Amino acid sequence: MKKIFARMGVAVMISAMAFALSACGSDSGSSAGDEPGASSGSSESGSMTDSRDGQKYKTVKIGKMVWMAENMNYKTAASKCYDDKSENCEKYGRLYNWDDAMAACPNGWHLPSQQEFEDLFEAAEKAGDDAGIVLKSTSGWIDEGEGTDVLKFGAEPSGWYDPEEEAFLEEGVVARLWSSEEENATDSYYAHFDYAYDNVEMYMHEKNSMFTVRCVKN
Repeated sequence: MKKIFARMGVAVMISAMAFALSACGSDSGSSAGDEPGASSGSSESGSMTDSRDGQKYKTVKIGKMVWMAENMNYKTAASKCYDDKSENCEKYGRLYNWDDAMAACPNGWHLPSQQEFEDLFEAAEKAGDDAGIVLKSTSGWIDEGEGTDVLKFGAEPSGWYDPEEEAFLEEGVVARLWSSEEENATDSYYAHFDYAYDNVEMYMHEKNSMFTVRCVKN
């Protein structure tokens, strides 16, 4: 009889342990992503106002950095709206050559370096998918090339301007965001989002081409 009770006691203990382990696994899976700054790739939203013209921009903290969650729309002498339509500046922000891009960010913010973009992509991937999917907006991209935008970065398919062809190109197809890093006197790096690809790549292009600008906080 003692042996029977002993076996029953062991069985009850094993069942209780299994239940406890199951409960722990369930809790960790549902709550990790809900905590601000969690390693699963969460973000914190905010806003800022550009004192130069009073425009207000959404911001988002991803990893350790605070980014603008919209493209800059600060008017410079050389900047353009896509197709020269003011409504596209409201939709996408303005297009800048690299020299203007370097001066487009307001006080306390700057054009991101290549390493800061790489840090952004790494933080985005912690949200559970490729960086392009996580950072692209949920609409506007052709052929179902949208992202999930789970971190509220909202990369828009704003296209770009080619000064040699004097043409606006690839609206709905790509987003090209200038970085502060130069390759040489004529070329600089930019972050390339594409409707057809889940990743984001850093490429090089002529400085006189016109891309969008996202600023990062100092």
